[in-house]
Amino acid sequence: MSFSILVGALQLYNTDTTFQSIGLIRGILGHDALQAPQDAQTPPRFPLFAKAISDTVEKEGPILVNHLFVGLLDHFAPEMMSGVVTTIRILTQLWTTNMQQWIPTVLDQIPVSPALQPAKTQFLVDFEDAIVSRDLDKLKPAISTLQRSVLRAKDRRRPLDR
Repeated sequence: MSFSILVGALQLYNTDTTFQSIGLIRGILGHDALQAPQDAQTPPRFPLFAKAISDTVEKEGPILVNHLFVGLLDHFAPEMMSGVVTTIRILTQLWTTNMQQWIPTVLDQIPVSPALQPAKTQFLVDFEDAIVSRDLDKLKPAISTLQRSVLRAKDRRRPLDR
């Protein structure tokens, strides 16, 4: 329930709330329980934490990814880019197969002008390349390029100040 509220907060147009929500989500997704090696001595509750987080991501992941991309392309403040990229990177690292399904679905649902279809297609190519090459550092430039394309298209649609 709490995670759902955090994900829902990404729809708000309040920078402070959204920034805090991204930070908390990133903290949950980056919990040590999810990174612990199988053969290492871990705290006894780590398996429970890992299962709870994984089950929640399986359920809420598509909505989370949707809100991250919609926010990034529509209303998030520029300083949130880093948090969004890190969150998408963690999701891609730990839930690769899911993200390969969620990302195309999410991008198809985002309403943008037909002129931006090539940017969405290129992002999908770059996203898949980052996974295949096992170089998730490629996600940041891919996300940045998509965001810039959308922002440029929005700027072109605005009337010129005279």
